[in-house]
Amino acid sequence: MLTSLVLPRRIAAVALVSTAVVTVAGVSRLEVNSHYTAYFDADDPALIAHQKISTLYRRQDAVFVALQSADSFLSGKNYRLLEDLTALLGGLPFVSHAMSVTELGIVGEATAENGDFIPSREQLASESRAMGLLMTESTLIAGVWAQVELPNTNSRAVLDALDTVRETVDSTIGGLPITAHYTGTLALNEAYIQVVRHDLTRIVPLLLLVMMVVLGWLLRSSRAVFALLPVGTSAALASFGVVGVFGAELAAIHAFVPIIVLTISLAGCVHMALSYNRYRAGGATAERAAIRAARYNLLPMSLANGTTALGFLGLALSPSPPIRVLGYMVAAGIVVAFVLCMTLLPLLQARFDPWTPPSERRVPHLDRLVNVVTRRRGSIVVVFALLSLPAAWFASQNVISDNVLEYFAPSHTFHRDTRLVDDHLSGVNEMLYSVETTEEFGLFTTNAVDALYTFSSWLREQPEVNRVVSIADASILEEARQEGRLQQRLDFLWNRIDTFTGNNPLVALEVSADYSSSLVAAYLKPLDSAKLIAFDRRVHAWAASNLNDYALRSGGPALMFAQLGEQNIRSMLIALTVALLVAALILGTVFRSGRIAGIGLVCNLLPVLLVFSAWAAVNGRISIGAAVVLGMVLGIVLDDTVYLLTAYRRALRQRLDDPIGHALRRVGPALTVTTLTLVMGLSLGLLSDFGPIWSMSLLSAAIIGTALVVDLLLLPALLPVTRPAGGAT
Repeated sequence: MLTSLVLPRRIAAVALVSTAVVTVAGVSRLEVNSHYTAYFDADDPALIAHQKISTLYRRQDAVFVALQSADSFLSGKNYRLLEDLTALLGGLPFVSHAMSVTELGIVGEATAENGDFIPSREQLASESRAMGLLMTESTLIAGVWAQVELPNTNSRAVLDALDTVRETVDSTIGGLPITAHYTGTLALNEAYIQVVRHDLTRIVPLLLLVMMVVLGWLLRSSRAVFALLPVGTSAALASFGVVGVFGAELAAIHAFVPIIVLTISLAGCVHMALSYNRYRAGGATAERAAIRAARYNLLPMSLANGTTALGFLGLALSPSPPIRVLGYMVAAGIVVAFVLCMTLLPLLQARFDPWTPPSERRVPHLDRLVNVVTRRRGSIVVVFALLSLPAAWFASQNVISDNVLEYFAPSHTFHRDTRLVDDHLSGVNEMLYSVETTEEFGLFTTNAVDALYTFSSWLREQPEVNRVVSIADASILEEARQEGRLQQRLDFLWNRIDTFTGNNPLVALEVSADYSSSLVAAYLKPLDSAKLIAFDRRVHAWAASNLNDYALRSGGPALMFAQLGEQNIRSMLIALTVALLVAALILGTVFRSGRIAGIGLVCNLLPVLLVFSAWAAVNGRISIGAAVVLGMVLGIVLDDTVYLLTAYRRALRQRLDDPIGHALRRVGPALTVTTLTLVMGLSLGLLSDFGPIWSMSLLSAAIIGTALVVDLLLLPALLPVTRPAGGAT
């Protein structure tokens, strides 16, 4: 039996040194991948299809600058500004193409003011790439689209590029009453970087402050807070160090990791702190109380931390690399927290003796709770049974909706700017379709152009479509089709290929280098993931019947994230199922009872169903963040069940008259304190500008709070059915 802290000191020293080495070595190797493609595996079919389209049509990241003015951009002053800005952006070293209505090759009549050749509103309306895409019909908003080629996707390169673009725009606008708005994939990547910086530099320090206040208030001891904080902060830092050692990249969603690890770590340490207080109140010395607290909590904390870590490891089933890395990071942080809690924390408790009478705060009305559970056991079971059936139905009504724009709060600059473009122009919900003939110069046939024209016309008839852009609509081909000499015009263009694309640089990006394939862009109305995927499937079904001689490939960020969301929800449901089965197996094995395993399943699945049924009523959209909650939260909510079952089993072994009342009185205060700690800590994620973190924070906090209610009411009400006739297990 341990009677001193000699062994814990040595183990703590090894744990601390190991944690420091891993943290320093790993954190120094960490890199942030701000590109939206970081959310996809290299062999993801959607990413591969998108990359093939990007390569085939020489499309890279882009920034779209929308200029808004009170005066028409078809006036001489504003039109010249648009020309100048397009030329200046096109001359930047990292910009391969810059396009606005001034570059479409539309020649207007000279104005009386200064002789500038400015196209008319009617001329722009006849060009599918102009009105509605690069300029609004009111002509008060005009856009410049710049295609960007950066040497790498690190945050510094992205931020420098956007800063240069903004400086160029601002210097061109000067003091004119024109505002600039930025969207596109480059602006999206910048928004990811801003989210990481915002959350790590503001929310994490606030979290530390909140934890200090909350724990100090709950434990009534400032020394207890400073004994617990080193465990939580070391675990949070180590979680980054571990993945850094293995060369993983960070993404925006990982800004939530320190919030999770720190909160869970400190909540676990609360059990040690309350046990320490109890033994000190009983007359034990500080050293002895620390040893007994560690011994008492070893089993429940091993089970609780083990199941929590396994729950997060379930995120390894996700198809998205950042989500898998999130699972690894949190699991590593929880393991480190457990080791430090069993080694470092007892040393700190013995050294600082963080105990201030009264040793333990009683939860108000705890005796009344025991009476309610004891006397109204049947009613409690019936109420929860009646809630579970409609909850399961309502939870199934949630729909998958992974819209990249909704990742950012409405107050975020990227969201506002993108929404402006979405509302006034054709939108940013772009679907790319590659129609491929498989033959070099295959586009120079009547059949190929007719197929493109038929496909484009069919797309325009679909209710989800705002605008379609296709080379089949080019005026040089449309006139020939109407005159019945399309093949003659194609033969002419074959011999003068530069004429085919030279008059309109955008058209050059809509045909492959060997003229075997053509790109058709469809700009859609805002759609959720399910509707977007359904639209794409309908397109491919139509193409299978009407484009028999051609291959059709689809891509675009919107479709990629929609498909990722659909795959992710499936994988997280599998992770939830596996976690439930593993949890039941662990509970059944440790407590040697199949009934306990079954009760554990019910009491830990029910909070998930109740919260997601409420989510269906108030929101109903399952994004990447909401899906992650399904995979991760079971391991957290299982902790309360483990502590209560452990206390109940010990009461049975001691043959106490009221084992349920004893268990509730013994661990009820600790469960309440840890739940408050978890809810307060995780709720800080609501301050994030990143939608997935916001939804993860809200849902996980709600499920954890609901789980406490279930564990304090339903679990004790069901426990008597696990008690054998002999009265002990």
